[in-house]
Amino acid sequence: MKSLFSILLLLPLSVQIGYSLQNNIETVVSEINSFVIEGTSTLHSWDVEANEVHIDFMVSPLWFDSMENWDSDDIEQLKVTVPVRELDGGRSRMNRDLREAMNEEKYPEIIFSWNSIEIEETEESSNRDMKVEGTLEIAGVEREIEFSVIALLNEEGEMEVKGEVEMDMEDYGIDPPRALLGTIRTGNMVTLKFDLAIKREE
Repeated sequence: MKSLFSILLLLPLSVQIGYSLQNNIETVVSEINSFVIEGTSTLHSWDVEANEVHIDFMVSPLWFDSMENWDSDDIEQLKVTVPVRELDGGRSRMNRDLREAMNEEKYPEIIFSWNSIEIEETEESSNRDMKVEGTLEIAGVEREIEFSVIALLNEEGEMEVKGEVEMDMEDYGIDPPRALLGTIRTGNMVTLKFDLAIKREE
């Protein structure tokens, strides 16, 4: 009898949690202002742009009404996927070398999966700072990463996110490409800079 009584007491809470998760919404990337990987070499700096980015982000619909409603407990899912074939350095040979270095045939996607997000208010009420932690998978190798994001709601009711992540290619087993018999070598460190807009999926 005691066990049944305990279950009845917890039932409203269970229903409330289930209701909240079921009413979370899916989102889509509405605009890629920039999603660029920047690096250096012994000759010059270089950059690679992602022409395609997929974001699986599920949150409460209230997130798109006001930043006052932003609560990390509402986040049900955050996964970012970038097809390696959609990385474009502007030159066919560079694209070919990049795909070979990242073993694109076996690992066709770069994948980030979130572990936690902390939301902090800033001195400027127009945006929020977010501390994001998660797992980044490149060329089949997973590493834990942490980075900061600045987020806001724009006039169209879309969520804009900006940030950057520094990475060491050797951490993912990627040998930096070389050219001209090895006389030109790219640096190990690269920086991913992104500026995206996210909206409710219609």
